[in-house]
Amino acid sequence: MRLHGVARYGSATMALLATLLASAATQTVRAEDGPIILTLTDDKFTPAEITVPAGRPFTLKVINQTAAAAEFEAQDLKIEKVMPANSDITVTVRAMEAGKYLFVNEYKEDTVKGYVVVK
Repeated sequence: MRLHGVARYGSATMALLATLLASAATQTVRAEDGPIILTLTDDKFTPAEITVPAGRPFTLKVINQTAAAAEFEAQDLKIEKVMPANSDITVTVRAMEAGKYLFVNEYKEDTVKGYVVVK
């Protein structure tokens, strides 16, 4: 009987862990929540996808945790900012129409990218 209880507890723990990992990959925010924080490591942005409401401006804070300069670029959002190593930038993005907008580290744009989803 105890083994069954442990197995059920283990499944619940695994489900919670899966939910937490999924939320780390995608972040939904409200404009009043304050800046959306994106972290850049050598090979990825975290979260890789954020969701924001249509028709409302929002603020992005991008933290470059790499030992090299990076260039945060989102052409449709009209953002292009160079970030020195181990630094951050904060930008305000105008209200956007619904859609999916690409952002990249221009220095590694083929592999280091993410999306802003506007709903």
